[in-house]
Amino acid sequence: FTGLSFDALRLTYATDLFTVDAVAAKLAETLGDFGEGDTDLYALYASYLGIEDVTLDAYWMYLRDDGVALGDDVDVHTVGLRGAGTIGAFDFDVEVAYQFGDVDGRPSACPFGFGEADVEYDAFAVNSELGYTFDMTWMPRVFARFAWFGGGDDDNSLCSNDRDLPFNRLFSNWEYTEFFANTDESNLFYYALGVGASPTEALALTLVCAYFEVDEEVPGSDDDSLGFELGLYADYQYSEDLVFRAGYAHFFGDEGLEDNKFILNGLAALGGDEDDDYDYLFIETELCF
Repeated sequence: FTGLSFDALRLTYATDLFTVDAVAAKLAETLGDFGEGDTDLYALYASYLGIEDVTLDAYWMYLRDDGVALGDDVDVHTVGLRGAGTIGAFDFDVEVAYQFGDVDGRPSACPFGFGEADVEYDAFAVNSELGYTFDMTWMPRVFARFAWFGGGDDDNSLCSNDRDLPFNRLFSNWEYTEFFANTDESNLFYYALGVGASPTEALALTLVCAYFEVDEEVPGSDDDSLGFELGLYADYQYSEDLVFRAGYAHFFGDEGLEDNKFILNGLAALGGDEDDDYDYLFIETELCF
């Protein structure tokens, strides 16, 4: 639960029917010349509020990485649509995004050093959750979650490093697992089922079972399955400003952990094993002021 924060400027225009946000953020600073060696993010995010209990969003994000992560210069554009809200006892949150761009400065695989590799972003992503709340004691809610981050496509030619890269999470703060990534997992399918309940107005309990597999296997991999994760969580709202949280999660590893690339935005392998079992136990507080 490290969270991510950045220096940024945000401008908002709002009416009763819609809002538009413009954002400029400095994601990495190398203290070189102005903009040189830095990573910057620019975004436009618009929301339509004209439907009761429903929000419709559209956005464009542009990531400029001047040699910090890959190559000499990285330009990544992400466009997306999102709809979220409640309709009666049903609730939903569905988002679809498409990412395109290129990476300059990557050498070709030519043994004589000629040419430059054609490295691009051309990937889709989906994030969704559907839920239903029963009008009864403890207000139980059942839900299903699905996420997909495209794994790109390698060019396996002996004289080329050309490839389409996996979907870049763009310094996301969204977590899908307690274990194998730092909000940067990609080349991934995520499926989850869960149930939540509120025994009291202040206490909320949630049980989640999730399954993970990669989108694109590495050549020679025996399995695309990464494993299952089971988690039990509790939130106690002590006051309007103070929340206590506790949870326990267990991960059951599978063969796909060993060679497949799904961490560091789908560019690195964890190097795990099908016999891996991980446990995570936490207690935390959140104070708002």
